Amino acid sequence: MKSSDRMFGVLRTIALIAVIAGTVVSEILVIRTGGRSQPLLTVIFVVWILLPFVALAWANVISKGWPVLTRTALYFTSFVISLGALAFYGGVILSPAGSPRAFVFVMGPVASWALMLIVVPLAGVISRRSLRRDKD
Repeated sequence: MKSSDRMFGVLRTIALIAVIAGTVVSEILVIRTGGRSQPLLTVIFVVWILLPFVALAWANVISKGWPVLTRTALYFTSFVISLGALAFYGGVILSPAGSPRAFVFVMGPVASWALMLIVVPLAGVISRRSLRRDKD
């Protein structure tokens, strides 16, 4: 096994761990913030928060055959989204009572999807272009 393969294996594992940790902590924070006031709304937010993490985990699992640049972009996007979610959702917990909290939980997944749908496909396009250029 080449050292680059081992490096990407480690990077992939760390990205998956970050996604799992980000998912678990984000869900705990959204449930804690939602409390018992409106259970249906809390369930909706739990699913909403979960979706970008599911997409990241799925992409990390199927990315083995992707070009190096695309995988690297995916792994770092996974780190950024996981750490960003913890920072934003954790900040909501620390905010004073009565502060508007829903905005962060609504926009967090939107920002995550935007980042994923810009960075990873862009890296794929750049990878394909550089592969074509190398073949010519």
